[in-house]
Amino acid sequence: DSQRVISMDTEFLRQQRRYGSPRVLLSDNIPLEPPPLYLMEDYVGSAVVVNRTSRRKRFAENKSHRGEYSVCDSESRWVTDKVSAIDIRGHQVTVLGEIK
Repeated sequence: DSQRVISMDTEFLRQQRRYGSPRVLLSDNIPLEPPPLYLMEDYVGSAVVVNRTSRRKRFAENKSHRGEYSVCDSESRWVTDKVSAIDIRGHQVTVLGEIK
């Protein structure tokens, strides 16, 4: 395995909860089931638009996490062999293989 192993304190990860995302899961184990499907209807409120000038409000599961971006809206599958990715600012970053 050519991926780097980074040692991180558990308390540090716990403090970084605000960066949590329903689209990203850090785990010691390979997932046993496919990821839940990302349903657009669950993300955007289902209120009926009365006229074209009003907009539907976006639904936020946890209001303290507003401003987060989904990692990937186009795919809903577990990725276990990724070594690099493009972050939300367009920079290429290394994906860590393991966090200890």
